[in-house]
Amino acid sequence: MGKIVQVKESGGIVGAVEYTLAHPRDSKQRGIRHLASNVFIFKDSSLTEILLTKRNLDMNRGGKINVCIGGHNDWLDYSNKGEKSIETALRELKEEVFYNNTLPPELDNLQFISAFPKNLRANDLEIVSLYTGIYSGPFYKNPFEVSDIFFETIPNVKTDIIKNPEKYVKSAELYLDHLCFFMQTTTKI
Repeated sequence: MGKIVQVKESGGIVGAVEYTLAHPRDSKQRGIRHLASNVFIFKDSSLTEILLTKRNLDMNRGGKINVCIGGHNDWLDYSNKGEKSIETALRELKEEVFYNNTLPPELDNLQFISAFPKNLRANDLEIVSLYTGIYSGPFYKNPFEVSDIFFETIPNVKTDIIKNPEKYVKSAELYLDHLCFFMQTTTKI
């Protein structure tokens, strides 16, 4: 694992931090606040179905379902600066669901919806930027990261997270809550 972007509690960039320091293996050890970016992909303009991915069994949280696609903002040593959140969102889309392909033009203009501190675990302190996009496929899953890709309605996902939380990454409900709040308070996506 390389370096990611460390930030202050307020979100201001501090500099580079090693991934292993930001995310200590010991879940009781406090991590270092850092940036992450995630994208919800809607199947169409009805905004009723979102893209879900199931993590490859060999990955961290293997076999768990993600409600969005994302990852950490990388520190770019060659320019001595951190990746912008939108750059991370686009890179993660390409890495996970457009493997060995270019991103389709429909995803060139992702919409920023929210940034918030994620404090679900002491060793996973992030400031997360969320984006949305609309695209129905095709997708090209990265076999090293993703074992399955499928669309599901938001109500079905919310119900399933409550009934079967062990199937999902720990942040799934939190991210979905932020998406639903945004959708209730705005009409533009």
